[in-house]
Amino acid sequence: MNEKYDKLDAMLFIAVKKCGMEEVEKFNNPKSTDVTFSKRFYARKRKILRRYKSKTVARVFKKVARSAAIALLIILSMAFITVMSVSALRTAVLDAVVDFFDDYVKVGFGDAGATPVPTDEVPARPTSIEEVKHITDLPDGVVEEVALNNKQMHKIKYFKNGVNIFSLVQETFGENEVLFDNVDVDALTVYVNNTEARKFKTEKGADSLCWSDGNYIYTIICNSKEYDIIKLAESVQ
Repeated sequence: MNEKYDKLDAMLFIAVKKCGMEEVEKFNNPKSTDVTFSKRFYARKRKILRRYKSKTVARVFKKVARSAAIALLIILSMAFITVMSVSALRTAVLDAVVDFFDDYVKVGFGDAGATPVPTDEVPARPTSIEEVKHITDLPDGVVEEVALNNKQMHKIKYFKNGVNIFSLVQETFGENEVLFDNVDVDALTVYVNNTEARKFKTEKGADSLCWSDGNYIYTIICNSKEYDIIKLAESVQ
């Protein structure tokens, strides 16, 4: 081995070791810097950190709240679909809605031209439907189906070959009920068993007939021109 190169290697080893030890010593004994920051800098730093933490918490809260709201909507939707898919539950829900509006919501239509029923000239009317009426003079092949049944309203739909051809609605009088109001409706005065009635067209073009026997209000909606709506009304018993 060349002695010249051995000495060179030894010198390099000693130099590198010394430099390494000096660098390690710097980490073991760090010197404080002469750079200083103002109180305003530290206050702003704390403000930025607090703002970042607040935004992070708010972001997490919004995400959790959004997920909870979506889950709640899904649960409510599934519950509603389940209730409405069961015939008995669906009828109970519809009856509850109708009862609520009958008890707490009252919408009256009328003006000086309307004809109110004089409550002081008639005996006390039933507050609930005690006797259900039907259209008795039914054409051949027509079947009936109860669509709504509660204390204040009873609705029967009549079908032929699966098509709803006419319907009968029987309802009680409300407080200060206005029986006829043709201010915004082009109604024709007709008579059902010598009782004054109003015949008019619905928004869908069907014939509609409204009258009262003194106890209840009746409405027939006829979707076919094949049937005489007045004749149907006269057979209601």
